[in-house]
Amino acid sequence: MKRIFLAVFLALMFFAAPVYAKKVEINFALTASGVTSSTESLSISSISQDTSLFYTKPDSATGTLQYILADRGNIPAPCWSVQVTTATSAGDTTIGIGYKVINAEPSTAVWTAAPLQRIMNGVSTASGVSTYPVTFSPPAGKYLRFYLTSGTTAFTVFDARVIVSDNANCPEPAVVRLSVQSISGTTTAVSSFTEPDDAKEAWVNLVGGGPYRFTDSSVSGTSIVGQTYYAGDSLFFYGKNDIDNARFMLDSTATSGTFYVIYYGRP
Repeated sequence: MKRIFLAVFLALMFFAAPVYAKKVEINFALTASGVTSSTESLSISSISQDTSLFYTKPDSATGTLQYILADRGNIPAPCWSVQVTTATSAGDTTIGIGYKVINAEPSTAVWTAAPLQRIMNGVSTASGVSTYPVTFSPPAGKYLRFYLTSGTTAFTVFDARVIVSDNANCPEPAVVRLSVQSISGTTTAVSSFTEPDDAKEAWVNLVGGGPYRFTDSSVSGTSIVGQTYYAGDSLFFYGKNDIDNARFMLDSTATSGTFYVIYYGRP
């Protein structure tokens, strides 16, 4: 009887023990310090802890540097975060980091066609040291590649760490500012947004003049058709579909007016 009780007690202790989430730390760096492209690839310098979750592949063009992170597919609900630990540059004062995910076998053409998803944009490098961790959730895919997305002067030293863990309570990543656009309205020509591919939200402020006309069904309105808005009004568009479908121009009674747009994206 004692043996049975002991076996049951040990079994309960085993199942009651905390379950430790799978975790992997990925460190990457900008090694080609002489390149001044605003979309420079980041090579992966190391993978520590549980290396059964990911492995690296060299880029086909170089054959040596490990640019590609390959997913073994055994993290059911991963939560990602990236933190820049070192960033020194001769001229750039901000950092931008993005990634691309593909399912086809890697090639230059496939990577070029894949949309760039931004993680952070315009983060200050004034201190030259650690930034705050930024959470992001890439879509499922076989291969992932990180990019430096801001600046025109190459970083002489750039290091960052990515933590991937099995965490069902991963916080929603904050939106990042992608770009701005100023559109001068007319009463004769219909305009539409020219947002970045990774835009998720558009904040439109109507500056001076007016009134303004908007439609949101991808069908062009006219200077006497569409919802009417006035100088000082703000409009918000959520989702790539709504941003793509918006059409706008000045009302027939207007003499001037500017559409000032800020685009945001969420990884």
